[in-house]
Amino acid sequence: MLKEMQLNFDADSIGIEFDTTTCYELTGFTEKKLIALTGIFGYTNDFEITCFEGIYPNLRIAVESDALTIAIEIQIGEGIIQNELIRCHHPGEGIGLKIFCTQTEAAIDAGFSQIRCLAVGNKEVKEKWNGYITWGKLGFVIDSYFHEKFIGLLMENNRKETTLSQLIATEEGEQFWVEKGNSWPGKFDLMSVLKD
Repeated sequence: MLKEMQLNFDADSIGIEFDTTTCYELTGFTEKKLIALTGIFGYTNDFEITCFEGIYPNLRIAVESDALTIAIEIQIGEGIIQNELIRCHHPGEGIGLKIFCTQTEAAIDAGFSQIRCLAVGNKEVKEKWNGYITWGKLGFVIDSYFHEKFIGLLMENNRKETTLSQLIATEEGEQFWVEKGNSWPGKFDLMSVLKD
């Protein structure tokens, strides 16, 4: 059963400034529930809120802890969370996966339909920025407007795959993507999680 969108969306409120005192009035959610959409609680409760602002219906939230920095934009009227930055200061420890799982649960509970990201990286910077590999493994798909470029790369290299998930499903395909891949815009359909 799909949840209905629980976030309040009121066209009459467009243009009102978000802050910690107006967040409940504008969205029906407390500041803590909105911060949960960053996924930070999957790692720690010890963090600093570095940004909590916006003009309705868009809200930017950024949090910082000893191990990571997260910045998101919540697009209330569209039911979308845009992950602007998830930077793990200690890559390879599984922190990003914990954050994403917690974020997904919070987003589904709040009635969101999609999480978007820019999966950053290439072989030169993959030690610091490996999102171009990681987000694909987590189920994000390349946005349609960028998919042509991806297919072009595969065709140039005589690859038979048509999606990133197919490509990275094998060790050889993943190694190809590590070497030849680059940043891409992606989306994760939360409704597909509910169907499974």
